[in-house]
Amino acid sequence: MGSSFVRTLSTLKVALTVGHVAEFPVFCCRPGHEIQKLRHEISNRQKDFSHVPVRDEQNRLLGVICRDSLTASSRGTAKDHLHIRAPLLASHVVSADAPLRDLLPKLRAEGFLLVRAAESGFPDGISGIVNHADLQKTPVRLLLFAQLAEVETRLRSRLAHDAWEGDPACARFVREAQSRKKRHRASEFLSLLAYLNIAEICELAHGRGVYPGIARDGLLSELRMLYNIRNSVMHHQEHVGPGDRAPRDPLDTVQRAIDAFALVERFINALGEGEG
Repeated sequence: MGSSFVRTLSTLKVALTVGHVAEFPVFCCRPGHEIQKLRHEISNRQKDFSHVPVRDEQNRLLGVICRDSLTASSRGTAKDHLHIRAPLLASHVVSADAPLRDLLPKLRAEGFLLVRAAESGFPDGISGIVNHADLQKTPVRLLLFAQLAEVETRLRSRLAHDAWEGDPACARFVREAQSRKKRHRASEFLSLLAYLNIAEICELAHGRGVYPGIARDGLLSELRMLYNIRNSVMHHQEHVGPGDRAPRDPLDTVQRAIDAFALVERFINALGEGEG
């Protein structure tokens, strides 16, 4: 990954942190807060708070309430409905400075994370929260776009100095580029072909036998899945996979994308980087 563009994308992946997607300040309540009033306040808030920290009059954290465990028949006060009680485990808290890419495993295990920030104002440093819904925010979309752009850049670099246009297996892509060239002024075939075309050319021209352990259709299926996720996040749509009746959990979508990126990364490494 020698190009400055790819290095910039790699830097972006490290620079994005939990603090870029967490909600600050987190909505908190007192232990004596009447539970039905609390349900009403949570439902009327614009932000999607799946969990509500409970603090006493000295702002000590007593625990966390889970919104989904509260029903119309719930009675009592906030202290009667603590989903998690203090002291919290380390697995329930994450630093605002932690890399965004490291958030997923912890978020999958806990469902939500309280976020500790230097400017909190509370003795425990906790002032934010992050849950699955926060993975639909722009920084996560940037992270996915950065990785997809890196994949495309590396695939194009692999083909830039190759005579793939003369490979009979790639004839249909040559015809596609020639057709587009009539409508565009670009002179190079590669600039006229889409990401999925480039990926398939790489597989056809160089991938025969270099990627043991996965079928060609499986690799191309993962590449198409990344392309579909790319389109859905670009248009701020919730991703619905083949056969799904409802939008996927944002965490599932991002995790599937990261798993696919790992597979494609291994494929590109097996191909080599090319000369450009």
